[in-house]
Amino acid sequence: MKKVFCLLVAILIVVTSIFAVSSLDTTRVESKNLYTEEFKKYLNSCGLGLNEDYDRWYMYSEYYYYYSDENNTDIPEWVLAYGSYYGVEPSGCYGVFDEYCLQEVDCSVPNKLGYYIYLPTENEFCPIERAWSMDIDGIEKAFSECLVPKGIARVIGDADKDGKLSILDASQIQLELASLAERNDVAVGGLCVYGEEMKYITDLDKDGEIGILDATAIQLKLARLV
Repeated sequence: MKKVFCLLVAILIVVTSIFAVSSLDTTRVESKNLYTEEFKKYLNSCGLGLNEDYDRWYMYSEYYYYYSDENNTDIPEWVLAYGSYYGVEPSGCYGVFDEYCLQEVDCSVPNKLGYYIYLPTENEFCPIERAWSMDIDGIEKAFSECLVPKGIARVIGDADKDGKLSILDASQIQLELASLAERNDVAVGGLCVYGEEMKYITDLDKDGEIGILDATAIQLKLARLV
């Protein structure tokens, strides 16, 4: 009986430890909006003329926290956040970030994507366009591990909408062109505020139409010939 009791205690300790580790890891990635006050100050620094009642004029949410393998602290290298302020009519826009397209159709700031990279150690908010241009360490993970899985950004050429580029996307385009599958062209609308202009997510050759050359472009890209 004593051995059984000791075994149960040991199992309980192991299970508790697992949950403790899981909980610790979760606190590093859950959205807790840790830097809301810093974002308020950032808005004011933009010269918006907001008064003490500006709480109702902004929205802010943190999506992703990036920790490098060498980071053993509770402070991330950077945070992906969404923020905007009200008071103007929204206007759709999009940005092309290499193989990703980020489109904002609802932003309350005309012609702004609304996504930021916040650098805690520097207390600085960078529009995601500038952060991408700066080639901040791990910046592509903001897209591959957050914006694409959440359906906020799309992988260019992703015809079957599975979140990645594969030979199946080329096949999907070919089937659509042969009228063997329903056409599912995803239009990109609004003003291009970053990167090259494009009309459709699957328009890889940027000619404004979906054709066999786009399927070929996917095949060449996967073969790393382009």
